[in-house]
Amino acid sequence: MAVVNRIVGDIQVTGDVNAGSLTLNNASITNAMVSPSAAIAASKLQHAHRQIFADAASVDVVDKTQVIHVVKGVNGTLKSFSAGCITPPAGTASVAVDLKKNGTTVLSSPILLGTAVTSRSLTTGTIGTAAVVAGDVLEVSIDYTAGTQGTAAKGVFAFLDVWEDAE
Repeated sequence: MAVVNRIVGDIQVTGDVNAGSLTLNNASITNAMVSPSAAIAASKLQHAHRQIFADAASVDVVDKTQVIHVVKGVNGTLKSFSAGCITPPAGTASVAVDLKKNGTTVLSSPILLGTAVTSRSLTTGTIGTAAVVAGDVLEVSIDYTAGTQGTAAKGVFAFLDVWEDAE
């Protein structure tokens, strides 16, 4: 059995420290301790992506599905998804905004933008399936319901935050 030497208190080393292995406590190295010139490879980092979907502010909403992101990392996590509109619908018109992975919803229920929403405000969806893997295709799906005596929303927008592990 190896002999364990214990030093109680602080220690300062003015030269290099060479070790066969080193075990650090969780959270013992913070972001501030990493040198800006450390040159850490991007393949060793988690990548945060904010993807935006936006119709022009003057365009009436129509049914559509549009690709917003393709996962490139080995795996990842959907962190948040929100939607809003520049001009809310009026009357009984409404807009359902959904986030789909490979054609299947990942939200507990689509975000509903109805007459009660405020112009340019965000409504956050609840992500039911957060895990993604390389090759997953993420889409925003818009379903417009005209209703009766209503006018369409204009300038529907959404954003997605997804974190991906490079390796």
